[in-house]
Amino acid sequence: MKKQKQQKLITIGIPAYNAEDHICDCLASIQIQSIVDEVCVIIAADDPKDNYNFVKQRFPELDITILKCEKNTGPGLARHRALDAATTDWITFIDADDIFVSPIALEKLRDGITLGCIEVQGPFCQEVESNPQGIRMVPRNDLGHPWLFGRLYAVPFLKDNDIGFSALRAMED
Repeated sequence: MKKQKQQKLITIGIPAYNAEDHICDCLASIQIQSIVDEVCVIIAADDPKDNYNFVKQRFPELDITILKCEKNTGPGLARHRALDAATTDWITFIDADDIFVSPIALEKLRDGITLGCIEVQGPFCQEVESNPQGIRMVPRNDLGHPWLFGRLYAVPFLKDNDIGFSALRAMED
């Protein structure tokens, strides 16, 4: 009997521009998530010359979709392409050169989902300095932070209300 594919809960949208050197670290941090079976990944390639097909072979256990583009449009519109393609109830975004620091990061966000909520927010770490002594990370726990990272967004709410990433702010997070 063929195993039926499980419906995923969360899409992770990754805008990627010339990120072949970094994206595997990002995907490895997704692969170790405690709820990885509830997650699918959409890589929105933002350069027509980029080829991320190798990641499907390197991470066969991840449910990865790769979206190609016709021209470079910036990370905002790449995120919007991932949102348009999302079929899950929730979406989060991470840049190709970032990682989930904890293997329970997505679980903690998922556990914050309540009936009727449209966004779930949790803390994340921001790299502030990289030097020969190592990387210095700063926790970002302030609820008013302007970044879209460390949050889950309700996909139906975003799509029903035409909320996304504008071409006018294509380079903004």
